[in-house]
Amino acid sequence: MAPTGEADGGPDLEARAILTEAEKLLTLGKLEEASEQALIAREYFLETEDLASEAEAFRIEILAKQDEGEYGAKTGEAVLKASEIDLLCEIELSRAKAAGDLKAKAILLYTLVEVNVTRSTHKMRTDSKKWCEESIRLFQQLGDTFWQGRAALMMVNVQHKFQEAESMHKYAKQAYELFGQVGDRKRQGMSLHATSLAYLGEKNVPAAIDHGLQALAIYRDIGDRRLEIAELKTVAVWRMGLEGNQGKIAAREALEALDLSRKYPEPNQETVTLHVALQALLQIGERKEALRAAQVSLKRFREDPRLKMEVATLQVLVDELQGKKTANEMELMQGIKSRKQRMHILIDLARSHCSSGQMEEAEAAVTEGLELAREFGKTLREAQGLRILAQLQLAKGNHYQAMSSAKKSKKLSTKDEDKEGEASAWLLLAECHAAARSFDEAQVCCREAHALCEEHDLYKKEIDVWHHVVELHMATNHPQAALQAAAKRVEVVQRSQGSVKDQVEALDVLCSLFLLTKDIPEAEKAATEMNRLAKLNESLVDLELAALCQLVQVNIVRLSENPGQGSHAGKALQHAEQAWSLASRDAASMEYRSAVRYWHAEALICVGRQQQALMAAYEAEGLFRQIRRPKDNGGILRCLLLQGRLAKALGRFEEALQSVDRAIQNAIETGNTAGEKMARDELQRIGQVDEEDDYGPEPAYDMGAVRPEATSKAARSQGVDRELVQSKLMAHVANVLTEEQHVDAESPLMDLGLDSLSAIDLQNLIASTFPFMTDTATVLFDYPTLRELTEHIVEQSQLAGV
Repeated sequence: MAPTGEADGGPDLEARAILTEAEKLLTLGKLEEASEQALIAREYFLETEDLASEAEAFRIEILAKQDEGEYGAKTGEAVLKASEIDLLCEIELSRAKAAGDLKAKAILLYTLVEVNVTRSTHKMRTDSKKWCEESIRLFQQLGDTFWQGRAALMMVNVQHKFQEAESMHKYAKQAYELFGQVGDRKRQGMSLHATSLAYLGEKNVPAAIDHGLQALAIYRDIGDRRLEIAELKTVAVWRMGLEGNQGKIAAREALEALDLSRKYPEPNQETVTLHVALQALLQIGERKEALRAAQVSLKRFREDPRLKMEVATLQVLVDELQGKKTANEMELMQGIKSRKQRMHILIDLARSHCSSGQMEEAEAAVTEGLELAREFGKTLREAQGLRILAQLQLAKGNHYQAMSSAKKSKKLSTKDEDKEGEASAWLLLAECHAAARSFDEAQVCCREAHALCEEHDLYKKEIDVWHHVVELHMATNHPQAALQAAAKRVEVVQRSQGSVKDQVEALDVLCSLFLLTKDIPEAEKAATEMNRLAKLNESLVDLELAALCQLVQVNIVRLSENPGQGSHAGKALQHAEQAWSLASRDAASMEYRSAVRYWHAEALICVGRQQQALMAAYEAEGLFRQIRRPKDNGGILRCLLLQGRLAKALGRFEEALQSVDRAIQNAIETGNTAGEKMARDELQRIGQVDEEDDYGPEPAYDMGAVRPEATSKAARSQGVDRELVQSKLMAHVANVLTEEQHVDAESPLMDLGLDSLSAIDLQNLIASTFPFMTDTATVLFDYPTLRELTEHIVEQSQLAGV
């Protein structure tokens, strides 16, 4: 119904007021009401032949019916496809051109830009730039400063798609000045936000935050709470990538925005802001605070029947934070009114389940999500779903089915010009070929992914490429080639000025490979640099834990190479104690907490505290078992083997056998053939001790010969027989070694493959066989060859009067 003219100022002003209200409703996300109001205003302007005002009303109506985008139908309203919207815009633009109405033409050009630039796949970038430039020119020609400012602000978004930071600065500044001329402080704040986007394009995050805070000050001054909340949460998102205590500040800002959003009667603001707050809190490890925030919102959302989608997804998160599985998860999803929304949620949920190892739940979600994506013609989502499906098939061992799904995903991503999706598909194909033992084909896939990353500057994805290349080289037993790929990954991160997290993770892999290739000085350098970088970001505890674990390993290896230097044992324990203290905080993830406890056990062995080490190994196993992941990465197996060897070293052979039996079972269940062989070899060694030594080594001399009076008659006796000592030592060394090899009197013991546990085993055997020894804890360090050790034992026996 057209305006009646009863309002003060006549029908024109009334229609204009309706149009203003329609735009306000659009901004608040009330799309159906916005569309209705815009239609009323449009009908009036159509009757009065006011083409420019009609174009404004048409713009709001079209934006409210977008299939996706900034406003896009989010709660199940009637929508129009992108092609339909473009066609309608072009029809209206033709009318304006035919009528010679320059303002209507400029507004419709602006509308065409707006509907295109907010789409997830912006296929008309060049056209959008041309349209926006023309609209700016027309508004300037007409002397319409307000709309010229809006068009300049829109050009920032267009240039953002092209990553043209310099042009973004130019148009943001222009928009700020134009809005200053008309006294529009709100849009001056929006222009400052646009300047922030330009700084982000230059990777100058601090400057982006500074201008964002300036915009925030304006919104607070004019009392625009909606924009205040939006800017607060946006600044929080930007802060999350900074170092130092910025992650904690980001969490505070996000929580402030969340508290403000809860003051609104409508839930729109809270739903979006909650997501940012949870992300900020979880990033700094504040799981309890995240759970509290989620539970408060969940209770509020349940009271609104329109928020079934939010309730469903939030319930899953709350259950996950509490370590529970969500009952009737798929039924919750069926309660979501919009089938299109359900599609998005199901695919995102499937990805989450897949990464956390809940394969059955992931399969159910992705199957329905894919059906809906195909029904709605959402090829971008279909490609994502196919990649998740391929990962699930790969986890089941169905390599060729996974390969087929990955190829379909790649075809769709190529068609959509989704370069990142295409690179992801190539990497997934590499995984499929590697699983099928087709390593040459896997390398080809990695090269294809790398070419895409280099061409389109996808540095994050390029990091993934080099990680896959490292794994391929390790799978084919080429550690030096893996080392080169790991170094390349570090180079890419540093060249792209990656975050501390990216740098530490890249150095972590490099350090592990240096340890594997016995380049200890370089490993120590990498671990030290990891530790230095990790301390720059106090919000991410896991990074420091990773660095400390590497420093523990470096010192354990140093100890094995330099047996006489007990300082390495002390350093290993010092780093391990520091890591365990840090890991005991809530902020530490279970993955790193379990790894830290394992290496704490290894460090305790270095200083001879076997009983404490055994307790730590049991605790580490319990922590590893709490981790939800698709496949055990060997942490549980390592703990079980460590328990077995420690129990054996402490003479608790029944306990040792039980631990190693469990290790064998774990290796079989997880398909770890190498681990199974290690466990069976360990079981054999324990069995040999049981059979041959009857739970204790046979003495190398007559115990009755040790008499108190013997030492009083002579300062030195002849001692035990050298040949007997040496033969016993050779038997003990052969017993503790993991592989058969020749042992002679001049062989350095640590070069024979003794690790920290093997050394402890040998020390205990020596102490049991030669009870007169008083220095068994350091004897292997002080007398590193069999000949020197034999001479020392004989000398000790002489002093003891044996």
